Amino acid sequence: MGADQNLINSVKRMGPSKFRDDSGWVKALGAIGKYVAVKQKQFNKATENFNGVVEDVDIDGLRDYKTEVDGLLKTMKKTPAFMPAYKKAANRYNEIMSNVEGTKTLLSSLAKKKVLIGENAGDLSSYKSASEIATDADVMNSRYTTRMSDAGPVMVFNDGASEILVSDYVSSNPMLVSSSEDSIKESNKIVSSGATFKINGQDYSKETVMLSVNSFVDKVWRGKNNEKTTMTFDVSYPTAEGEMTFMDYYANTQENYKNALIKSREDVKAQDLDPVSEEEVIEQEANILKRELWKNSSQETLKQAYKDFLETSTRYQYDNNTSRYNNKNNEENKSKKVGANGYVRNYALSTEDPTKLKFNPDQEYVGFKTPKEIKGMEQKIDSNEPFLDWFMHRYTPVFDRKDPKKTIGFTVVLESGAKLPQMIPYQKVKNNLLGVGALD
Repeated sequence: MGADQNLINSVKRMGPSKFRDDSGWVKALGAIGKYVAVKQKQFNKATENFNGVVEDVDIDGLRDYKTEVDGLLKTMKKTPAFMPAYKKAANRYNEIMSNVEGTKTLLSSLAKKKVLIGENAGDLSSYKSASEIATDADVMNSRYTTRMSDAGPVMVFNDGASEILVSDYVSSNPMLVSSSEDSIKESNKIVSSGATFKINGQDYSKETVMLSVNSFVDKVWRGKNNEKTTMTFDVSYPTAEGEMTFMDYYANTQENYKNALIKSREDVKAQDLDPVSEEEVIEQEANILKRELWKNSSQETLKQAYKDFLETSTRYQYDNNTSRYNNKNNEENKSKKVGANGYVRNYALSTEDPTKLKFNPDQEYVGFKTPKEIKGMEQKIDSNEPFLDWFMHRYTPVFDRKDPKKTIGFTVVLESGAKLPQMIPYQKVKNNLLGVGALD
């Protein structure tokens, strides 16, 4: 793990806040992303059918200690108790025996931690460093040896490339999402209150929501057991962009983070990724960068952003629910199905090659969109500027030669980077993306 640890440290030192268009840094991020993805897969396999049984650990060097103890006992037997040699031998003997007894206790603690990790593998927080993921994978796969030392038992990895005191490893408790269960329930109650307001025909009050949000977040920031990171890294909430965690949301507001992933994705595509997928590598890279973002951002900035995020999610719940009281205003704000009864042609879905002229894409269910979302998409289509559709495909307007301000169609580049060879007419785009959801 020595070379891999150097990669981990190089990315860690720079972090996304210091990202520059540096090919060496991007390659390091890609390499460690693959390394961690492999380790995560190994960990998942080791814990998939965990039965709570942990094998005994063989300890290297125990025989050497026994030989030394035998020699000390001989010295103590033949040397008068008042002699310095006797005292020296006795002190060393007591030191060794204390170490041996302490080793038994620590190895018992190590076994308990392995059982705890194995039985709660699906409950572990995503706020784990690359080093922690790699170490846990090797531990759960028993890819280490244990040796005695005067400082206590030591776990040795990769033929001595790295090592860690057992005491240091067992002192770090696994971060379980369920340890923040009460806070998770409270946050979900706050966010779902938006839907409750709407159903009961009440007006949305940002001030009222923020009173609950401020009190809740302040309490979380004072919480124990890594509550802050659990709530921000592991708990998803509904947003206009889909279910996401706070750190997903926050990271997507940081240009350096997005640039790092874009550059790295290009590099990852050129790698031999076996036995992991591109998606698994990118996921680990994103986790590394989000962790560094967290560490490189001020706590006050994160705290306020988290408050704003919860309020936005609460507002989204309000906007996307229907009042039980029928009135004209409610009908005007009711979500509508877009496309053809909720189905929109997705140019990325087809068994055919999208770069061929004869191409018939499949439909994907998009469902309901709020009037605000529909209006926003309509404005994008009519803006004479490039825009992204419901599927994150990029549309670039094609203008009428006689009237440069009039859009007659669009060229389309898929999220994957593939470009459609034909122009899609303006009205066809509008009918496809909006359809019955189009505003009168």
